Amino acid sequence: MFTEKIKDLRQSRGLNKRQMAEMLELPYTTYNNYEIGAREANSDVLKKISKVFGVSVDFLIDNSDFVYGNINLIPPQITDDVVTFPVMGDVAAGFDKIAIEDWTGDEIDVPSQYLKGRNKDDFFVLKIKGDSMYPEYRDGDKVLVLKQNFIDYSGQVAVAIYGDNIGTVKKVEYKKDYINLVPINPQYRPEEIKDTDSLHILGIPKLLVREIEE
Repeated sequence: MFTEKIKDLRQSRGLNKRQMAEMLELPYTTYNNYEIGAREANSDVLKKISKVFGVSVDFLIDNSDFVYGNINLIPPQITDDVVTFPVMGDVAAGFDKIAIEDWTGDEIDVPSQYLKGRNKDDFFVLKIKGDSMYPEYRDGDKVLVLKQNFIDYSGQVAVAIYGDNIGTVKKVEYKKDYINLVPINPQYRPEEIKDTDSLHILGIPKLLVREIEE
């Protein structure tokens, strides 16, 4: 339900209701009514929540599978139609790691349907290291990344390399005179990249593969 989803999103950021209302630029009573189910959110509010938290509007209003923006969290399935990818090193979910290193020796099988008709060479797989994108991306997650050297909109999550070969997974926000690399975890601050020519987009995460420890 919508009420449960916005409550979960709020708690994932460690926010109380008043802080959540301020983040969404809503009166406290209005937001509280949304969360307790006393009032339905209109399309503008849904779009604002979608943008702030990087989730789809469909995720907010129905019982569809968990989707963060353009990221699919791969559901359990059994299929022989898979594509095997090497896991290419670690990508930091922080600001102090090298973007792409040599093959780790690890591989994952991705169902062909998630390539959506594209060639295998259009993608690469990287491993998340760090917690600045928690809870959407967690330490040890593997992401299937579509190679492209641009983002589709400001605020999109991307794999980027900047400065002295520093790699990261962040929301990329274009400002007038700089680029903001924005973590999702509120414990981390955004980083301003004033030398915008030093930042290069490597790709856009499209599939998240997470191993669940028993």
